[in-house]
Amino acid sequence: MTGHGRWHCIVGDGWFANVRGQFSVLSEIMLEYQVPQLEPMIAQVVALLDAVMALVGVLVGLALWLLGGRFARPVCVLGGLIVGALGGATAVGYWSNATATLVSLLVGGTVGCLLAYLLFRVWMGVSFAVVFGAALAFSAIIWLSPSVIGGGMDKLTMPEITIETLMAGETRDFWQAFTAVIQELASWPQAIWQELKPTARSAMIGGGLVGGMCGLLIGLILPRLAASIQSAFVGSILMVGGGGSLFRLRGVPGLATLAEQPGVLLLLVGLITLMGTALQCMVFCRKTDK
Repeated sequence: MTGHGRWHCIVGDGWFANVRGQFSVLSEIMLEYQVPQLEPMIAQVVALLDAVMALVGVLVGLALWLLGGRFARPVCVLGGLIVGALGGATAVGYWSNATATLVSLLVGGTVGCLLAYLLFRVWMGVSFAVVFGAALAFSAIIWLSPSVIGGGMDKLTMPEITIETLMAGETRDFWQAFTAVIQELASWPQAIWQELKPTARSAMIGGGLVGGMCGLLIGLILPRLAASIQSAFVGSILMVGGGGSLFRLRGVPGLATLAEQPGVLLLLVGLITLMGTALQCMVFCRKTDK
């Protein structure tokens, strides 16, 4: 059975279309109840923004895929600078004078930079443990057979959300509708977890623990390699996700359908991540990790 078939045993046929439908409800609400006279223009703007966001995702993903690991330490130091400066200013308080605030910003930023630089290995270990653990956990659940996952998973679909159910009554509040959609989407992962058999849950937990421990060790011992893998992984997700959206918007049937198969996407993301990691290591990781 292909990855596509296995995944549909988990979430049911048409789940990806259902997810897109939940977000499209928000656009319909805006068109019908907010500014109906601007429907054509808003529809064009929404389509344009969708395409622009997909293109930006592809470009940002490509940059991370090629160069992300190279700038891991500077980004970590910059983050320490910002967090340290904000922490110093907060510790002093808003009632202090300008001089004390400036000194607290400088001292906090300096301390944050030093800690971020010195604890770079720790940061890479923790972040890679989270990323690698989550990746292995979801990979395990995607490729499990239906008999192991659970017999009721093929019947589990997201509740249908329509404008009538969201906007019933005299008060047609867009934010109430938005909150309802978010709550429905947030409750769905819990529904999946409840339908999983104990074996599937154990596989997910085991994959997460193994990935977390391996990620922690790799990040502590080889921080440059961990940074390259993480940046290539995030970049591959952005490129695949953005590319799939562009294919769907352009109406490319074969590629758009292929982009909706999680098993295929998993393999594609894995291959692109490996290629990006190898490329970054050949170009930037010639020196020994320090």
